[in-house]
Amino acid sequence: MTYLPFTRRLPTVHLRSYNLIEMAQKFSLAVQQRTVFGKKNKGLRSEGIIPGVVYGQGKKNIDVAITLGQFQKLFNAAGESSLVDLSVGDAAPFVVLIHDVQRQPVTGDIEHVDFYRVNMKKTLTATVALAFSGESPAVKEQGGVLVKALDHVEIECLPSDLVHELTVDLGVLANIDDALHVKDVPTPNGVAITNDPETVVVAVHPPRKEEEETPVVAADVSEVEVEKKGKTEDAEGEEKSDADTKKTEDK
Repeated sequence: MTYLPFTRRLPTVHLRSYNLIEMAQKFSLAVQQRTVFGKKNKGLRSEGIIPGVVYGQGKKNIDVAITLGQFQKLFNAAGESSLVDLSVGDAAPFVVLIHDVQRQPVTGDIEHVDFYRVNMKKTLTATVALAFSGESPAVKEQGGVLVKALDHVEIECLPSDLVHELTVDLGVLANIDDALHVKDVPTPNGVAITNDPETVVVAVHPPRKEEEETPVVAADVSEVEVEKKGKTEDAEGEEKSDADTKKTEDK
């Protein structure tokens, strides 16, 4: 985790009154039981079907086949922190979380999906996103630099209390060095953030100072030319002297 030093804390009560909470929606997905395994799954993928598995709560694993287009639409909206009513064939639906999505390393295509069966009476842990809203007056009016140190938090709650994301209002960051910490992020009843409460979520740093350019001193070309000219004349004088000496020796 990233810690940002030299930040000024704001009153927790004041912050909570300005933040919003995004409650989780309920989603549904219909899949079929899968009878193809191993290398044969490649054939499924070529037809727009991805393999998956359902596990958890001591129940027998269920191998499933999922329509890629339907799953992508669901995953874009639900992510891994929303409850999903999963129907396998004609069986009654039950509640799951999208627990893991495996992708092809090069193309990024979805290759396999894990669903975790949820017990609605037991506490679960989940990772939820932080959504930043509004604009910091310290950034807008004082030229501060907004630094986001955290974009997800870990929470514990009953499945019925699960939230899709927590919204952080940047409008309360009124001055340079103001910061919001994990303990300032609002949560609904029944939801607890398990991250270190002193961890900085977002802060406003002072404006960056522009580096002063060092002036370039122009060289005195005239002195260089005079010096070169002097060296040339000296060289010519030496050549002439050598020539006279040689003539004298010849005589």
